Amino acid sequence: MPNLAKKLQGNIYFFCPDREYPVGGIKQIYRQVDVLRGYGYPAFVLHTRLGFRCTWFENSTKIKYLGEKKTNIFCKKEDILVIPETLVQEIQTNSLEKIIIFNQSGHYTFRDWGYINDIKNPYLDKNILAVITISKYSYDYLKWCFPNKKVYRIRPGIDSKIFVAPRPNSKENLISFMPRRNLLDVEQVYQILRIRDQGIIKSYDFVAIKDMSEKEVARILQKTKFFLDFGAPEGFGLPAAEAMLCGCVVIGYPGGGGNEFYNPKYSFPIIRDDIKNFVSSIEKAVSIDKRNPKLIEKMGQEASRKIFRSYNTLNEAKDIVSVWRKILRD
Repeated sequence: MPNLAKKLQGNIYFFCPDREYPVGGIKQIYRQVDVLRGYGYPAFVLHTRLGFRCTWFENSTKIKYLGEKKTNIFCKKEDILVIPETLVQEIQTNSLEKIIIFNQSGHYTFRDWGYINDIKNPYLDKNILAVITISKYSYDYLKWCFPNKKVYRIRPGIDSKIFVAPRPNSKENLISFMPRRNLLDVEQVYQILRIRDQGIIKSYDFVAIKDMSEKEVARILQKTKFFLDFGAPEGFGLPAAEAMLCGCVVIGYPGGGGNEFYNPKYSFPIIRDDIKNFVSSIEKAVSIDKRNPKLIEKMGQEASRKIFRSYNTLNEAKDIVSVWRKILRD
């Protein structure tokens, strides 16, 4: 097999927002750069603010900077620029010859494009070499929207050294959730649980996971028995997958992207906005836990095994290298 990394004349730049707070998609950008560099590819994360680096997860990823200028990016002719789906409209792609769109959520493909107008569609530009995504759901969506564009899928990998599979009897009466998405639903579910007074509020501690480092999140999930997933729509659903790897029984919205790993055998998938079913599923899960805690523990362990099998860092690295070889060969 030819060494395409050595044949590459320019660099690969992954344009990345300067975000101080945890965003799963940013971690995936850093991860892809790390993997590519490990195989000899000259890849870099590209930030706009000089000296900026994400610190909410540990990394030593190679970074280059543009200063404060976010548009009119000019790279060398041989360079490849990788753009997140959320910034496609903000960057003048017509000045660049080789562009890849890293679309981690099909739902955001047309966000802020407006409606009933003839806005230029960058995905149709000839200098867009390919689109990379991370879930089967987003792959099918993007391939359907752009049948003539090359679309590739990379399975995300979760670091099992941080998000550790559960030990027997390690779970506490803890229910955790992330309030960053769909706060109205979070409020409804909690307040209805209080009104219905099934003893859940008194018997279980509720923990809102926010403003925490990756390791702090993992520590909470390792103790969590039930994780409430309000994240819809989702390109993949990384928080729910991380919770499952830590042995949590997840109750919530697959959000499209999560359809590939949510399973009623070890989780409680809910149709978005079905608040009544959301609350009822929490009550059902807690009722099972009170009658037969070993069954809940078994569900969490099965979820952990399933996630580890599909979304480990080895599979992710294989996918990344395979996809980039195809792109560069073409």
